[in-house]
Formats: sequence, structure tokens, C-alpha cells
Amino acid sequence: VEMPVAEALSGITPCVNDIIKTQGEFATYTEGLGWYGTLETMKPGKGYMYLNNSNTVKTLVYPEPSSRGLRTDNTKVEELHWNMDVTQYPNNMNMIAVLDVDGNEMKDNYEIAAFAGNELRGSTRPIYVEALDRYMIFLTVSGDETENLTFKYYDLTTEKEYDIAGNMMFSVNAVVGNMSEPHVFNVSLDAKDD
Repeated sequence: VEMPVAEALSGITPCVNDIIKTQGEFATYTEGLGWYGTLETMKPGKGYMYLNNSNTVKTLVYPEPSSRGLRTDNTKVEELHWNMDVTQYPNNMNMIAVLDVDGNEMKDNYEIAAFAGNELRGSTRPIYVEALDRYMIFLTVSGDETENLTFKYYDLTTEKEYDIAGNMMFSVNAVVGNMSEPHVFNVSLDAKDD
């Protein structure tokens, strides 16, 4: 049955930076904070992968559903500026990041996207992590082989797109950044994408 990630994984003891992911979403574990990311509930019929950062074997026994665990999916889905079908790619990598625009860490009201050439490979909006009082980006980048990635920033207020400085290589199942040391995306507003 569908249930929240923390409840579904209550039968194991996660380590810092453990990750649970599916094709388009993921969550990471931070001591004292719990699970954060775009993956909020585990659903029947989807496949999941678990990155275990400990030196011990973990066995998950999916718990019996409690009345809290029985959910109907009436979550409002935000329409993204960039949309893609994540099922077109067999693999992905995950990024935990923040956005710096002209030297200031951005809070919300924006979207980040990854591209291989002109092809969209993933996009997301920031999530507020209350315990850290910080907006963080949990980006899943889809792909099937090693290739160069570039990134863009979309300002929802001005409805303008900007290039993000730098690039990186796609690597299957890679994890870039974590909650305590996120990757930093740097944007200069002078680098407007026409």
C-alpha cells in the first residue's frame, strides 16, 4: 500500500546520506531531520533503489499499513516550467543543491533543470527544510550513459531563463552533494538565455 517514506522504511536503521529513489524522485536521510526530498510516499507498482551508506547489511520488511499509512493521492502537483517523461531513460543520478544568484542564496520561486545538449533530463523546484531554515534542491537527472550536463535556472517571478555556470558529467547512480554540504549552482543575471 501507499505510505510515507519514513513509515515505509521504519523497519531499518538508516545512516546519514542514505538515499531511497525511484525514476523521478528521491529522498535522503539526515540524522535528527529524517527523510527529505521529492520522494514523499512509496507507492505500489513502482520500483525503488536504496543506497546504503553503512558497512552493514540492511533488510527491509515492509510494515503492515497503519491507518496513517493508508493514503489517497490527492496531493496537488505543481506544473513545472520544464517537463519530461522520466520513463524514457533507464538510469538516473541525484543532486542535493542550493542556488546562488549573484552571491545570494535563493529561497523559493524558481526552478532548476538539467540538459544533455538541448534535451531536458530533469527539473525541480526547491523544498523548504524547516530544521535547516533553508531552501534546497533535490534534482533527479535521467540518462543512460556518461554525457555532459548543463543547467538552467527559471525565475517564476520574471518568467526568464538563465544559464547556470559550469557543467558536470552524468554518471549512473551518482549522488552530488548532501544536506550538510550541498552542491552550489551559481547564476549571474547578466547571463540571460535568449
